[in-house]
Amino acid sequence: TVQYEILQDLASGMALKEIHSRRHISYIRLLKEISISSSILGVDIAKIELRKKMNTRGALLIATALALLSPPGLSRATNLGVQGMTWPIIEIDMRKFLAEQAAHVNWSHVENRLTHSAHHYLETLPRRDIPTINSTTTRWIDPSIILSRNILVPKKSAKGQWHWVVLYRKGTRFNPLSVERPIQAMLFFDSASRVQRTFVRAALRKYPDRIMPVDIDGNDPQPLSKSWGQPVFEATNAMLARFPVFAIPALLYPGSGAEHLRLGMTAFGPPYSTSQLAVAWPQLAPRTVPSSQETDHVRAP
Repeated sequence: TVQYEILQDLASGMALKEIHSRRHISYIRLLKEISISSSILGVDIAKIELRKKMNTRGALLIATALALLSPPGLSRATNLGVQGMTWPIIEIDMRKFLAEQAAHVNWSHVENRLTHSAHHYLETLPRRDIPTINSTTTRWIDPSIILSRNILVPKKSAKGQWHWVVLYRKGTRFNPLSVERPIQAMLFFDSASRVQRTFVRAALRKYPDRIMPVDIDGNDPQPLSKSWGQPVFEATNAMLARFPVFAIPALLYPGSGAEHLRLGMTAFGPPYSTSQLAVAWPQLAPRTVPSSQETDHVRAP
């Protein structure tokens, strides 16, 4: 310790003087004759025993140095015990910690909750109240988006090597209809309405590959899907935010002619018939409108 080194220096100086004196006591031997007890609070002088005679001045010098190194009032070491909570200085193994925590989890209860949630998920879909309309109305939607990042595509160079190139840059206004034309239309309806269910069912029979039924009410679509023998989709909040449905039943389809870069949203008024679909979206069927005998009418009660 630092204190011990100081004692060595002091004793070394004294011993060198004694070497030139009549006693010739070695400074190393002198240190060995001093018994020192140390504690964490300072230097505690247990006893100083000089087995060889030395001059009074040297003895007083060592005693004074040891007394100065010992703080006042702390001449005896005391065990203060443990104060407060202590933790081992070691990094916790998080894998072990998580495993120990998982051991106390009631996994049977967790599994039952997850199973119940999965079985009843379709019963908790958000309910929506979208009105009907008295006469058929069409609104046009611009599906353009502004790119938030660069669109990259792989391109083959003249040397046969592939590398990524920017197809559309960030900030570009892009209309998906300029590169892709949908061949299907989405028919939004309220599955809780018997009249609308009948209308959509008739449309699916006449145009099985062109109409995509989308239930907007929030009912469980599984029973209807099993009954019709084809998927019935559920409208999401994101879908309705992208394509606002102002009334139902309504058909969402790609426009043509002057509106070829916009989407048409046509809400139908009663009486509902499959001919209304072809009038709204001419690409759905031949341009000739079916006769009354070929048209499926669904009258509201």
